[in-house]
Amino acid sequence: MKTTFTKTTIKITGLALSLLSIVACDNTKNRNSNDSKDVAEEHNDAKFNKDKEKEADFFVEITDMTIQEIKLSELAEKQAQADDIKELGKILREDHSKSLKEIEEMARKKMITLPVDISKDGKDNYEDISKKQGQEFDHAYADEMVDLHTLQISKFEKMATDAEDYELRKWTETKLKELRTHLDRSMTCRDKYKEDKKDKTPLSKIKH
Repeated sequence: MKTTFTKTTIKITGLALSLLSIVACDNTKNRNSNDSKDVAEEHNDAKFNKDKEKEADFFVEITDMTIQEIKLSELAEKQAQADDIKELGKILREDHSKSLKEIEEMARKKMITLPVDISKDGKDNYEDISKKQGQEFDHAYADEMVDLHTLQISKFEKMATDAEDYELRKWTETKLKELRTHLDRSMTCRDKYKEDKKDKTPLSKIKH
């Protein structure tokens, strides 16, 4: 009788632990399933120690920003009103597409998991910008490129100083030159269309 009770208790305990494990996995899946960036970060946290996690986090963050820049620049090529905004979109799309391939190659060698799509915040931002038209879109796109490149530059500067990997350090130093050029062009476009966007009274409505 005692043996039967013990066996039954073990079975119930085992079943309970299995159910808890399933619930925990489901909760993790539900939390991250809609955000590719979160999924990548979770995979890397499980694979690496704290020192390597910092490097992995860098790759995840710049991948997310790079994909955002590519997608928004593709949109700018199609939707922008001004030719110089379309040209900015073309340049950034081409340069960041090349950078993304380089990031993916380095990450593959380091066994780092990368996002396959932009984060939820990035998607929300894309949707917001895509709804704008004309000069409002032109300014919003250029302004977003200023914000993204400013953030990227700060992360690249830190990695160029802190990275122990010589190849990664040299790559970030090289990319900083390109990112700063992108930032300058984006700021010029943003400031230009910020000025153009100011309300002006049409000449036809001016009373003589």
